[in-house]
Amino acid sequence: MGKYNKPRPPATTLTEKQRKFVELYTNPASNTYLNAKKTAYLSHEVTNDNSAAVVGSQTLNTLNVKTAIDRALGRDKTQKEIAKNITKHLRDSKGKDWIETLKFISRALDLYEDA
Repeated sequence: MGKYNKPRPPATTLTEKQRKFVELYTNPASNTYLNAKKTAYLSHEVTNDNSAAVVGSQTLNTLNVKTAIDRALGRDKTQKEIAKNITKHLRDSKGKDWIETLKFISRALDLYEDA
């Protein structure tokens, strides 16, 4: 195989750089905790701010990396579970109270906290 035809690992596995990214990004003791740009400097060995920002963003938006980060941070609800709960809530409320429904959806997606 030529250098551009290398076989890729299955989507469910992480490359070494992705594994290191997840490890650093989710470690509260690390100075890179939840900071994709700083994490990219160490995990992907980039050398400038622009590259670090791009690599960090791209890595963070890779499905298997997102899944690994969610697991590491204890946020591993599956989309099916979330959709099932939202559908049940909508069916039970019959769509009468949109504010409560939006709050429910936001809580299900970890976007809303009661003040």
